[in-house]
Amino acid sequence: ENVEDRERVFATSVKIYQEAGTLEDKIKELAAATAAAPADSEKWRQLAVLYGANRQLQEAMTAIERAVKAAPKSIETLDVAARMAEEAGRLPEAIDMRRQLVDIDRRFRSAHLQRLATLYVSTGQNDQALATGKEMLAGAGGAIETFKFYADLGGLLGRED
Repeated sequence: ENVEDRERVFATSVKIYQEAGTLEDKIKELAAATAAAPADSEKWRQLAVLYGANRQLQEAMTAIERAVKAAPKSIETLDVAARMAEEAGRLPEAIDMRRQLVDIDRRFRSAHLQRLATLYVSTGQNDQALATGKEMLAGAGGAIETFKFYADLGGLLGRED
């Protein structure tokens, strides 16, 4: 069982907890587990996701911050943290986490760069968005989707370079 499989199973479990009305019980259970194992990044990340599913956004952000602190190089944790920061409107934090993901997650580097460029556009950092797009092109290996994204990005920003 790999990380993606575990994450998929957990996401399904969260939906089941919501439908069954047991989400708050699971949150209490996992909160107790994090208290017993405060350095367990996976438990903190799961608690953050549960809090988010229960619309307890402040608690979710606190839990994901603890997860990142416990495992600052965890791809799964940084990805969840970046998504949560984006959803909370904490775009500078999301940018920082996406940049970290670009550096450590080679498998999905292009996707992280694409998301990073989009975040830069959202914050008005257009030159940085274009630089990120160029970085994406440099590692694209001829992927047409990457060239299309860069062309769309340039068009959005009114640039032809």
